[in-house]
Order: sequence, then C-alpha cells, then structure tokens
Amino acid sequence: LFTLMGSITGGIDWIQATTCLKQVAPIFRVLFVFFIFFTVVGVLNILTGVFVERAGELCGLDKDLVIQSQLKQNKTFLTEMTKLFKEANVSNTGTLSWREFRNYLQDERAQAFFA
Repeated sequence: LFTLMGSITGGIDWIQATTCLKQVAPIFRVLFVFFIFFTVVGVLNILTGVFVERAGELCGLDKDLVIQSQLKQNKTFLTEMTKLFKEANVSNTGTLSWREFRNYLQDERAQAFFA
C-alpha cells in the first residue's frame, strides 16, 4: 500500500517498484503499471479538472465584483460632480457660466478637491 501511494505521489520511483515486482510475478508488474496509469491519468486528471473549473467560477465572480465596483465608482463620481456644479452655480439658474466656474476655482476647497 505504501509502495502504491509513494509511486503516485512521487515518493518513490515506480520503475524501481516494478523491477521488484517482476521478480515476484510478472503479472504483478502489469497490474502495477495499470494502477499507475489509471490513477495518474484518470483520477488525478478528474481532480485537476474540478479544481480548474472551480477557479474559473471564482474568476467569474471576481469579474462581476470588478464590474459592480466600477459602476459604484461611476455613480459616486457623478454625484460628486453634480454637487460641485450646483455649488459653483451661485446664481441658481441651472447653468454654469464661465465667470461662476472661474470664481469657484478660486475657492480653497475647490482647489483642494481638484488637487
């Protein structure tokens, strides 16, 4: 049992194990090689596929989180810009003149915001 486990995990060289099995009975050597082939190609590839699929799902979740975060940043930016233009529009006309904007940029808080 330890020889089988060591052979599939790289603990021992499975060629050495088959050399010993050949001396006991040649059929054991064939069975051992079949076990190594079945385990490495079959079972371990299935396990690898499961891990890769799960990683792909997590990547998709990360992509959704990035999109959600970007949308939230865009909304925050739009809210801040709306506040800024409303604050700069001292005449409350709903439009911002160049003079109002220039005067607003002289304010220390506005300069700090744009810095």
